[in-house]
Amino acid sequence: KYLSPVGGASAGFVPLQKTVTSILAAIRHKANPVMLDFLPVSEGVEDHATQTPLAVSKCADMIVLWRRLIAFELMAAAQAVDLREGLTLAPGTSAVHTAIRALVPSLKEDRPLGVDAEALHAALAGNAWRPALAPADLVEKQA
Repeated sequence: KYLSPVGGASAGFVPLQKTVTSILAAIRHKANPVMLDFLPVSEGVEDHATQTPLAVSKCADMIVLWRRLIAFELMAAAQAVDLREGLTLAPGTSAVHTAIRALVPSLKEDRPLGVDAEALHAALAGNAWRPALAPADLVEKQA
């Protein structure tokens, strides 16, 4: 329950779930149009001024939020894999799982997940996180 091997009263990933809903709300908020009214400029010669810089800024903010959300989703997916005994992953999925576990340990008992989430987010944001396929897996993929 809650992606926790302990079950019962264990919180597991519930605190992270609350953060995810907050991030999704922030993304939806930023997805609103930049301008709801068109304001004439240049003494009416032009019908409206573009708000491109503001739109680009909002988009950049949304990318940061999406990266954080992806980090949380990767953590939850890796935990779900860990809880499934006898599960065999495809090479690509296994590489992603291994890369996640190199940064974030499996949840064995309740602990604050913020530090783990921040480590994975920082790796995603800094382009430092690279799941690696073994050479044999690459050959199979090309065949």
